[in-house]
Amino acid sequence: MSDTPKPPPEPVRDLINSIAFAMDQILNGKGVENDASMRKNGFVLLIYPFGFNDGRANIITNGASHTEMVEFLRTQLSILEKKQ
Repeated sequence: MSDTPKPPPEPVRDLINSIAFAMDQILNGKGVENDASMRKNGFVLLIYPFGFNDGRANIITNGASHTEMVEFLRTQLSILEKKQ
């Protein structure tokens, strides 16, 4: 099995992008999609098949870099594990 993520099928990718665009407008207002400095809220959207198959998920964010997103997810996981 390859560690290289496969992109989602095109209809799913289009749907994920549409959801992310709408979420960004709802959370941050219209017109911010081209200016990250105007955003007040960030998000990470994970979409995965039920059953978790091999643990892969489609992921999109409204501006965080890969490094920022990984650090954020690590922090959130740590917080969630402490609540168990």
